[in-house]
Amino acid sequence: MKKGKEIMLTDSMEGFQGKAINYHDYEVSFRRWLVIQIDSGNITCQEA
Repeated sequence: MKKGKEIMLTDSMEGFQGKAINYHDYEVSFRRWLVIQIDSGNITCQEA
């Protein structure tokens, strides 16, 4: 592993909301589309 600048995940979570996500708020078709986009590499998890 290369030594270099490391970023802690908690350092990048300023706008993160600590509440639980209710996935039922989103339509099944949207969730499927989103997974396909992430799996195919069109978007990253962060972009999603």
